[in-house]
Amino acid sequence: MLKETERNVFVDDINGLDFTYESHDPQVKVYRYGEGFSRLNPTILVGFMPSNRKRFQSVSDVIGHAKGDYYQYGFCQVELCTIHCYCQEKHKTADQSTTINGRMLCYDMAEKCLNRVLKVWENILADFNATLDRKETIVIKDLSTYDPATETRIYNYDIDVYLRTQFRWDKVPAGYEEEDDLAEIVEFEVEEIEQGTKDNIIIKII
Repeated sequence: MLKETERNVFVDDINGLDFTYESHDPQVKVYRYGEGFSRLNPTILVGFMPSNRKRFQSVSDVIGHAKGDYYQYGFCQVELCTIHCYCQEKHKTADQSTTINGRMLCYDMAEKCLNRVLKVWENILADFNATLDRKETIVIKDLSTYDPATETRIYNYDIDVYLRTQFRWDKVPAGYEEEDDLAEIVEFEVEEIEQGTKDNIIIKII
């Protein structure tokens, strides 16, 4: 899986997006999941957790040739990154002059995150020997809820992104050179002995 510093790169990447909505700045707050949550502003939480999905049946699958008679092995760990987008039913701009529809704003936030993931994250992941799991369709899910106690609706759009981190290793001994396993060169010495009218050739293996 990704390291903590690598995960924070993706949180910072989302935080750097322009969430301007119809010329208004909704002041979207971006947090690492568990760090904070505010219902007063449009909020995005980026969370990471291990996935129980198996990419391979064995942790020692042969994926290629290493050196000599030795093979290279590989294993992919799958990690789930979820981008949670939240917004109130109605959101006022910073100067309180305009009220924005919360559902429309929340979906716009999620759509910008999705576009960023599809266009840029593959390149970022390549630096960490990881990739997007393209077998899973990356879509926006509506998980909005209504709280009858406060009679308020919190809009919530989620994006699940599965990340595959690949590990490679082999069992080539330290200092091993492939030439050590090459067959020894066989040298021949040809000795001709005259016997009668025929020549016999004696071959000696050295």
